Amino acid sequence: MIKAKSSFMEARLKAGFSMRELAGAAGISYGAVFHIEHGKSVMPKSARKLCEVLGVEFDEVFMIVKKGRKADGETGL
Repeated sequence: MIKAKSSFMEARLKAGFSMRELAGAAGISYGAVFHIEHGKSVMPKSARKLCEVLGVEFDEVFMIVKKGRKADGETGL
């Protein structure tokens, strides 16, 4: 399972994107970006697209976690 690190939102803001703008640039839905920023898992293809648009490496903003486990830096409540 792929989850966003807390640095994901920071990378988005530094790049100057709103959630809607990032979604459009990456070709994914606004809802997907919203859920990613709020701790839901992300599909590998979407994670790759988001990294490309943000100009960051995967490990800077995402992590791979085993199902049912939380990892350091995970977003969400």
